[in-house]
Amino acid sequence: MELTKEETGIDKISIIMLGDAGVGKSCISVTFKSGQGAAQKVDTTIGIDLWTKVVAIDDKKLKAVIYDTSGQERYRSIPKSYIRKGDGIALVYDITSRKSFDSLACEKDSWLNEVESLRDDKPPLIVMGNKSDLGEAREVTEKEGIEFAESIGAFFTETTVMDSKVIDSAFQILIKTVYIKKNADGLQQGSSFRSRANSTKLHSKRAAKQKKTASSCSSCACSCKPEKEPKFEI
Repeated sequence: MELTKEETGIDKISIIMLGDAGVGKSCISVTFKSGQGAAQKVDTTIGIDLWTKVVAIDDKKLKAVIYDTSGQERYRSIPKSYIRKGDGIALVYDITSRKSFDSLACEKDSWLNEVESLRDDKPPLIVMGNKSDLGEAREVTEKEGIEFAESIGAFFTETTVMDSKVIDSAFQILIKTVYIKKNADGLQQGSSFRSRANSTKLHSKRAAKQKKTASSCSSCACSCKPEKEPKFEI
């Protein structure tokens, strides 16, 4: 993958998207990349898709590299090398699917267990409860999401591709936390992203006011295509 002149020499922050198939990881990634809301169908991820975006954190330009992993069982082994090296992890579930929430931590082969078994350290984490625009079909309460995030020392937000600002804020705080963690001398693993109940919640009330629309993971407004050959970048 060729870098633009703007991206050359910029520090990179790698974020790994984890969660079951269909929870909306690709739509979240595309919305962050484009900064736009929903409308166009996004293809199912096969293996790994790669997205990049230059962001400004405290006037410092950073290249966010988003590794959008497939949640399908047959591709489950593919994300392992990315999990081992990722700077930050986003655990994504669908608020209308109890199973997708349980897959994050409640099952033996959960995504969180996968991270813990592959890492000696504890990377910064964010939990995203996606499809918050489909509140009438909700199976997982926001309180459950917050409590789970608190229990693992993670940030939390509910997201919808109908609100790109919430998604952007979620990535911004995870990227900033990773940047601080990577550059702070003597900082203990995980201490930079642990937070109290009043600061873990990033969810915007705007999403709760939105009318019920088509599923957030079945549509996404962006003609972006994932960048080819997603070799891991450090």
